[in-house]
Amino acid sequence: MKFLRIALAAFCGATLVSVLAATSAGAATTHATVRTAPTVAEATLIQGLPQTSVDVYLNGTEIVQNFRFKGVVGPLPLVPGRYHLAIRLHGTKRDTKPLLEGTGWLKAGDDVTIVAELDSAGNPALARFWNPRPEIAKGRSELVVRNVADDAGLTVYADGLRIFRNLTNPNSAAIRLPSEWVKVTMDDYGTTTTVIGPLAVHLVSQTVTIIYVLGNPATHTLTTLRESYSAS
Repeated sequence: MKFLRIALAAFCGATLVSVLAATSAGAATTHATVRTAPTVAEATLIQGLPQTSVDVYLNGTEIVQNFRFKGVVGPLPLVPGRYHLAIRLHGTKRDTKPLLEGTGWLKAGDDVTIVAELDSAGNPALARFWNPRPEIAKGRSELVVRNVADDAGLTVYADGLRIFRNLTNPNSAAIRLPSEWVKVTMDDYGTTTTVIGPLAVHLVSQTVTIIYVLGNPATHTLTTLRESYSAS
């Protein structure tokens, strides 16, 4: 994957300039009171289309080129506002009809992950997941599994105990567990056929750990990708 560093730097640079201007203005009007409220949104992009390479445009600016399967970009700091995401096959012109596109609004403090994925019928699709920061007690962790693969459903186990039943695309499920190492396996729903795992997953105290299931078993590309962030 090749990042368009100049375009991305210019885009994020403009974002950060706006943020700094807003922060300075806020400080001036509140007599140097520390602002703890977030001033930006964050977005992460995941490339979940197997055997495909794409170029990514945000509000008309090409930010990623030759974005390949299991690639991750972000989290990108974005000024709150309206954003249009367009994903085109790598090497096609910028005026080519996008393979995938979507438009949405981001507010300060939003944290979103957008996945270019295969839906349950095997067609390219966009899946959007919000990443909240829940209150988690010390010694506990949150495990999240997100199914963005072309499959009929998953049954998920942690250390042999079933935690999620029939997790279908494009859905997400979460559970609180002790902060420790766990062994995660996933079976095709309604069978005892293990298709993912065992995965050794370290659940860190007061942290959200997300496992994405990507790909297509028919093309032997079924796999996982992990994302984690502090809940505090």
